[in-house]
Amino acid sequence: FSTVNIILFFVAALSIYIRPGTGDIGDYHLQAMKWAEYTGNVLGLGNFNRPLANNNWWFNLQSLLGWGEYSLYVLNGLLFVISFSFLLNAYQPKQKEYYLHLGFVFFLALSCKTAFVGSVTPDFVVSCIIFINSSLFLKAFQSTKDETITHFIIILLSCFAITVKLNAAPLALLSLVSFIKMIQNNKGIKRPLLTAVIVIVYFIPWLIGNAMVYRDWE
Repeated sequence: FSTVNIILFFVAALSIYIRPGTGDIGDYHLQAMKWAEYTGNVLGLGNFNRPLANNNWWFNLQSLLGWGEYSLYVLNGLLFVISFSFLLNAYQPKQKEYYLHLGFVFFLALSCKTAFVGSVTPDFVVSCIIFINSSLFLKAFQSTKDETITHFIIILLSCFAITVKLNAAPLALLSLVSFIKMIQNNKGIKRPLLTAVIVIVYFIPWLIGNAMVYRDWE
Protein backbone atom coordinates (compact mmCIF):
# COMPACT_ATOMS: atom_id res chain seq x y z
CA PHE A 1 0.00 0.00 0.00
CA SER A 2 1.28 3.45 -0.85
CA THR A 3 0.95 6.46 1.40
CA VAL A 4 -1.81 7.81 -0.85
CA ASN A 5 -3.84 4.62 -0.46
CA ILE A 6 -3.46 4.70 3.31
CA ILE A 7 -4.71 8.30 3.34
CA LEU A 8 -7.64 7.34 1.08
CA PHE A 9 -8.64 4.49 3.40
CA PHE A 10 -8.48 6.85 6.36
CA VAL A 11 -10.63 9.46 4.58
CA ALA A 12 -13.18 6.81 3.53
CA ALA A 13 -13.37 5.38 7.05
CA LEU A 14 -13.79 8.86 8.50
CA SER A 15 -16.58 9.66 6.03
CA ILE A 16 -18.39 6.44 6.88
CA TYR A 17 -18.02 7.06 10.62
CA ILE A 18 -19.18 10.68 10.45
CA ARG A 19 -22.15 9.90 8.23
CA PRO A 20 -23.50 6.40 8.99
CA GLY A 21 -26.33 4.72 7.13
CA THR A 22 -28.92 6.32 9.40
CA GLY A 23 -28.35 9.53 7.44
CA ASP A 24 -29.88 8.08 4.27
CA ILE A 25 -30.17 10.78 1.59
CA GLY A 26 -32.32 8.74 -0.78
CA ASP A 27 -35.32 8.12 1.51
CA TYR A 28 -35.52 4.43 0.61
CA HIS A 29 -32.00 2.94 0.35
CA LEU A 30 -31.49 2.27 4.02
CA GLN A 31 -34.96 0.83 4.55
CA ALA A 32 -34.44 -1.63 1.68
CA MET A 33 -31.09 -2.72 3.13
CA LYS A 34 -32.65 -3.27 6.54
CA TRP A 35 -35.35 -5.40 4.98
CA ALA A 36 -32.71 -7.39 3.10
CA GLU A 37 -30.80 -7.96 6.35
CA TYR A 38 -33.71 -9.01 8.54
CA THR A 39 -36.48 -10.35 6.27
CA GLY A 40 -34.86 -11.02 2.88
CA ASN A 41 -36.27 -9.57 -0.34
CA VAL A 42 -39.84 -8.43 0.23
CA LEU A 43 -41.99 -9.76 -2.59
CA GLY A 44 -44.17 -7.12 -4.20
CA LEU A 45 -42.14 -4.23 -2.79
CA GLY A 46 -41.30 -2.99 -6.29
CA ASN A 47 -44.97 -2.14 -6.84
CA PHE A 48 -44.65 0.40 -4.05
CA ASN A 49 -41.45 2.01 -5.35
CA ARG A 50 -39.82 0.97 -8.65
CA PRO A 51 -36.16 1.48 -7.53
CA LEU A 52 -36.76 -0.97 -4.69
CA ALA A 53 -36.90 -3.65 -7.38
CA ASN A 54 -34.48 -2.26 -9.97
CA ASN A 55 -31.75 -1.60 -7.38
CA ASN A 56 -32.29 -4.73 -5.29
CA TRP A 57 -28.84 -6.14 -6.13
CA TRP A 58 -27.21 -3.04 -4.68
CA PHE A 59 -29.24 -3.28 -1.49
CA ASN A 60 -28.34 -6.93 -1.02
CA LEU A 61 -24.65 -6.32 -1.72
CA GLN A 62 -24.50 -3.39 0.70
CA SER A 63 -26.22 -5.48 3.34
CA LEU A 64 -23.75 -8.31 2.83
CA LEU A 65 -20.69 -6.07 3.14
CA GLY A 66 -21.97 -3.84 5.94
CA TRP A 67 -22.64 -3.95 9.65
CA GLY A 68 -26.35 -3.32 9.91
CA GLU A 69 -26.46 -3.31 13.70
CA TYR A 70 -24.21 -0.25 13.63
CA SER A 71 -25.70 1.17 10.41
CA LEU A 72 -22.24 1.11 8.84
CA TYR A 73 -22.09 0.30 5.13
CA VAL A 74 -18.63 0.33 3.60
CA LEU A 75 -19.08 -0.36 -0.11
CA ASN A 76 -19.13 3.28 -1.23
CA GLY A 77 -15.99 3.88 0.81
CA LEU A 78 -14.17 0.98 -0.86
CA LEU A 79 -15.24 2.18 -4.31
CA PHE A 80 -14.00 5.66 -3.43
CA VAL A 81 -10.53 4.30 -2.60
CA ILE A 82 -10.35 2.13 -5.74
CA SER A 83 -11.64 4.84 -8.09
CA PHE A 84 -9.51 7.63 -6.66
CA SER A 85 -6.35 5.54 -6.76
CA PHE A 86 -7.02 4.30 -10.31
CA LEU A 87 -7.85 7.72 -11.75
CA LEU A 88 -4.89 9.36 -10.05
CA ASN A 89 -2.48 6.92 -11.68
CA ALA A 90 -4.20 6.34 -15.04
CA TYR A 91 -2.27 9.02 -16.93
CA GLN A 92 1.00 10.90 -16.63
CA PRO A 93 1.06 14.71 -16.21
CA LYS A 94 2.39 15.22 -19.75
CA GLN A 95 -0.62 13.52 -21.33
CA LYS A 96 -3.56 15.73 -22.28
CA GLU A 97 -6.06 13.33 -20.70
CA TYR A 98 -4.35 13.91 -17.37
CA TYR A 99 -6.29 17.14 -16.81
CA LEU A 100 -9.61 15.43 -17.48
CA HIS A 101 -8.70 12.87 -14.86
CA LEU A 102 -7.84 15.63 -12.43
CA GLY A 103 -11.44 16.78 -12.85
CA PHE A 104 -12.65 13.28 -11.99
CA VAL A 105 -10.35 13.15 -8.97
CA PHE A 106 -11.49 16.62 -7.87
CA PHE A 107 -15.12 15.45 -7.93
CA LEU A 108 -14.25 12.40 -5.82
CA ALA A 109 -12.35 14.59 -3.38
CA LEU A 110 -15.40 16.85 -3.00
CA SER A 111 -17.60 13.80 -2.44
CA CYS A 112 -15.80 13.20 0.85
CA LYS A 113 -17.24 16.42 2.21
CA THR A 114 -20.76 15.59 1.05
CA ALA A 115 -22.90 12.60 1.88
CA PHE A 116 -21.80 10.27 -0.91
CA VAL A 117 -18.80 8.35 0.46
CA GLY A 118 -20.41 7.71 3.82
CA SER A 119 -23.93 7.15 2.54
CA VAL A 120 -25.73 4.13 1.12
CA THR A 121 -26.86 5.70 -2.17
CA PRO A 122 -26.10 3.85 -5.44
CA ASP A 123 -25.54 7.17 -7.23
CA PHE A 124 -21.94 7.31 -6.09
CA VAL A 125 -20.94 3.93 -7.51
CA VAL A 126 -22.50 4.83 -10.87
CA SER A 127 -20.46 8.04 -10.94
CA CYS A 128 -17.28 6.11 -10.13
CA ILE A 129 -17.95 3.60 -12.91
CA ILE A 130 -18.63 6.39 -15.41
CA PHE A 131 -15.25 7.94 -14.56
CA ILE A 132 -13.38 4.62 -14.74
CA ASN A 133 -15.08 3.57 -17.98
CA SER A 134 -14.35 6.95 -19.55
CA SER A 135 -10.68 6.56 -18.65
CA LEU A 136 -10.50 2.98 -19.96
CA PHE A 137 -12.32 3.86 -23.17
CA LEU A 138 -10.04 6.82 -23.91
CA LYS A 139 -7.02 4.59 -23.45
CA ALA A 140 -8.42 1.74 -25.56
CA PHE A 141 -9.68 4.02 -28.33
CA GLN A 142 -6.29 5.67 -28.80
CA SER A 143 -4.25 2.50 -28.48
CA THR A 144 -2.86 0.64 -31.48
CA LYS A 145 -2.63 -2.59 -29.47
CA ASP A 146 -5.26 -5.25 -28.94
CA GLU A 147 -7.41 -3.85 -26.12
CA THR A 148 -9.91 -6.71 -25.99
CA ILE A 149 -9.49 -7.13 -22.23
CA THR A 150 -10.03 -3.41 -21.66
CA HIS A 151 -13.24 -3.45 -23.70
CA PHE A 152 -14.37 -6.53 -21.81
CA ILE A 153 -13.85 -4.72 -18.49
CA ILE A 154 -15.81 -1.70 -19.80
CA ILE A 155 -18.72 -3.97 -20.72
CA LEU A 156 -18.72 -5.74 -17.34
CA LEU A 157 -18.53 -2.49 -15.38
CA SER A 158 -21.37 -1.05 -17.43
CA CYS A 159 -23.50 -4.12 -16.75
CA PHE A 160 -22.78 -3.83 -13.05
CA ALA A 161 -23.72 -0.12 -13.04
CA ILE A 162 -27.04 -0.87 -14.76
CA THR A 163 -27.95 -3.52 -12.18
CA VAL A 164 -26.98 -1.13 -9.40
CA LYS A 165 -29.14 1.71 -10.76
CA LEU A 166 -31.31 1.45 -13.87
CA ASN A 167 -30.70 5.12 -14.70
CA ALA A 168 -27.19 4.03 -15.73
CA ALA A 169 -28.71 2.35 -18.82
CA PRO A 170 -27.04 4.85 -21.23
CA LEU A 171 -23.76 3.09 -20.37
CA ALA A 172 -25.09 0.30 -22.60
CA LEU A 173 -24.22 2.53 -25.57
CA LEU A 174 -20.59 2.66 -24.45
CA SER A 175 -20.68 -1.10 -24.02
CA LEU A 176 -22.03 -1.47 -27.54
CA VAL A 177 -19.12 0.55 -28.95
CA SER A 178 -16.66 -1.55 -26.94
CA PHE A 179 -18.34 -4.72 -28.20
CA ILE A 180 -18.02 -3.53 -31.82
CA LYS A 181 -14.35 -2.68 -31.26
CA MET A 182 -13.87 -6.13 -29.72
CA ILE A 183 -15.29 -7.73 -32.88
CA GLN A 184 -13.02 -5.58 -35.06
CA ASN A 185 -9.94 -6.51 -33.01
CA ASN A 186 -10.60 -10.25 -33.16
CA LYS A 187 -10.55 -12.24 -36.37
CA GLY A 188 -12.87 -14.88 -34.91
CA ILE A 189 -16.10 -14.51 -32.96
CA LYS A 190 -15.06 -16.64 -30.00
CA ARG A 191 -14.24 -13.81 -27.60
CA PRO A 192 -17.16 -11.52 -28.59
CA LEU A 193 -19.54 -14.49 -28.40
CA LEU A 194 -18.20 -15.47 -24.97
CA THR A 195 -18.63 -11.87 -23.81
CA ALA A 196 -22.24 -11.81 -25.02
CA VAL A 197 -22.97 -15.05 -23.17
CA ILE A 198 -21.42 -13.71 -19.96
CA VAL A 199 -23.52 -10.54 -20.20
CA ILE A 200 -26.72 -12.54 -20.72
CA VAL A 201 -25.92 -14.89 -17.85
CA TYR A 202 -25.14 -11.88 -15.64
CA PHE A 203 -28.44 -10.13 -16.35
CA ILE A 204 -30.73 -13.17 -16.02
CA PRO A 205 -30.62 -13.40 -12.18
CA TRP A 206 -31.03 -9.61 -11.93
CA LEU A 207 -34.15 -9.76 -14.12
CA ILE A 208 -35.49 -12.68 -12.07
CA GLY A 209 -34.83 -10.70 -8.89
CA ASN A 210 -36.70 -7.73 -10.35
CA ALA A 211 -39.66 -9.93 -11.24
CA MET A 212 -39.72 -11.45 -7.75
CA VAL A 213 -39.61 -8.09 -6.00
CA TYR A 214 -42.27 -6.68 -8.32
CA ARG A 215 -44.67 -9.59 -8.09
CA ASP A 216 -46.98 -9.82 -5.11
CA TRP A 217 -46.80 -13.56 -4.54
CA GLU A 218 -49.19 -15.24 -2.17
